[in-house]
Amino acid sequence: MSKTSKSPKKIIMTALKIAKPILPDYWHKFSPQKFTLPQLLACLVLKITLRTDFNEDAYGQRWQVETVYSMIKRNQGSELRARSYWFQCREMLLKVLTHNIAIIQLVKELFYRACLTPIFLRSYVNKVATENLWEKFHPNASHA
Repeated sequence: MSKTSKSPKKIIMTALKIAKPILPDYWHKFSPQKFTLPQLLACLVLKITLRTDFNEDAYGQRWQVETVYSMIKRNQGSELRARSYWFQCREMLLKVLTHNIAIIQLVKELFYRACLTPIFLRSYVNKVATENLWEKFHPNASHA
């Protein structure tokens, strides 16, 4: 919910306060009588309010979560082999941990490859590469 909206409890209490004097408790004497009509109306008002008033900032991040789910399913499979609920939770946790470790390892390898040439050789390598390009495109020119 956005920061300007009221809490769900306040919405229900306000709806109940408005509905109690207007609506009867039950439509019919043979109704199930699990909830009164004002209670049902308050729940309906809350449902409509929550449906129309949601946090757009948090919802905008859903694509990131879906991407991670997709990566985990693609790399480690979508099925769980465990049968009981708690072992399934444990297996999912292990899959997430394995995914995070794989991402860290991938980032580490990328940075390692980027720094493969030592710093003191980089200027020399860049100079040689520049000279080779110069000679390739200007074969008759001499440069100092």
